[in-house]
Amino acid sequence: MFSELFRKTARPKSPAAEEPAPPGLAPSPAPPATTAAPTQSYSAAAASPPRQFPAPPQAPPGGKTSLVQLRDELFDRLGAPPPGAATRLASEVRRLQKINDFPSFLREMGIAATPSRSTFTELLRSTLTTSHARDYSKAAISQPAALALRLAAGDRTLNRGLVQGQMDGWGSGLPDPEITRRRLLMRKVRFFPGEWPGQIGGSGGRGKGR
Repeated sequence: MFSELFRKTARPKSPAAEEPAPPGLAPSPAPPATTAAPTQSYSAAAASPPRQFPAPPQAPPGGKTSLVQLRDELFDRLGAPPPGAATRLASEVRRLQKINDFPSFLREMGIAATPSRSTFTELLRSTLTTSHARDYSKAAISQPAALALRLAAGDRTLNRGLVQGQMDGWGSGLPDPEITRRRLLMRKVRFFPGEWPGQIGGSGGRGKGR
């Protein structure tokens, strides 16, 4: 018992330490010391049995495993991270934090061809309409109210001809933006059906109890 305790606390097993063979399996012989390239084929390597690990640690009867015990047991089973892992992880996080534009984000996601602005807008629009059709989400405000808020904010990206065509199709004028803004603040608008006022916690999945 004392030797096991000493091994865990004073001399934790390194990642390269040899693990005991599982019951019923003979230990693999050590490879010969040579600098020649391995001759094992890919198919033979793929057919080799997966690496076996001892059973996960169990909590003592009537108690819980402490964090220190859990750390030591996981270290004994899996070994330590490879040298320099923390440094590489921190460097990768700093690199990702410097991404500050959409094309760079797409390249990081593996998308080589950056979509055009119209194509991406159409994709986002179809995503929203499909979500509404399947009742995953709802339009928080009407299109006339949203347009009134954009015009009041001085949005210069609007296509005036398209906006006028939409307004003519609605058949009525735009609502007052200040009234719309106050109503939104009072209603605490949510985009998800289950989070509308009076429905929180009572609607289930997809907003209809399904």
